[in-house]
Amino acid sequence: MTEKTSNSEFVNQESKRITLEETRHFVREGFDGFDYGDGIMLIKVHGEHPKKRIDAGERRYTVAYVEGEAFFTLDDETYPIKMGDKFTIRPGSEYGYRGKNMTLIEENLPGTKDFKLETE
Repeated sequence: MTEKTSNSEFVNQESKRITLEETRHFVREGFDGFDYGDGIMLIKVHGEHPKKRIDAGERRYTVAYVEGEAFFTLDDETYPIKMGDKFTIRPGSEYGYRGKNMTLIEENLPGTKDFKLETE
C-alpha cells in the first residue's frame, strides 16, 4: 500500500482549524484513525498494529494517552509504552505496536505514508 502527499503543498497556506469531523476516518483491525491530510493522523489503538517497515521518509509516534499495558516494537526491541513517549522510525526500520486503550499521534515526514509489510 502506497499513498503520498507532499508537505510543500501546505507551505504558505493560511492558518486554520481542522476538526475531527473534517478528517478522513479509517478502520483497520486493531486500530482506527483520523487522517488530517497533511501527514498527521490521530490513531486510536484497541488491538495490534502489525509489524511494518518504513522504506521512505520518517514516521514519528507520540503517545497521547494510554490505559493499561501497551508495547511498541522498534526493529528487534520491544518497549513498554508510557504517556508522553515518542518513537521515531527511520527508513529501513521496522515497527509495530499493541494495546487495548491507547491514542497515538502519527507524523509522516515529509508527508509520506510509504511502507511495506514485513516479510516472513
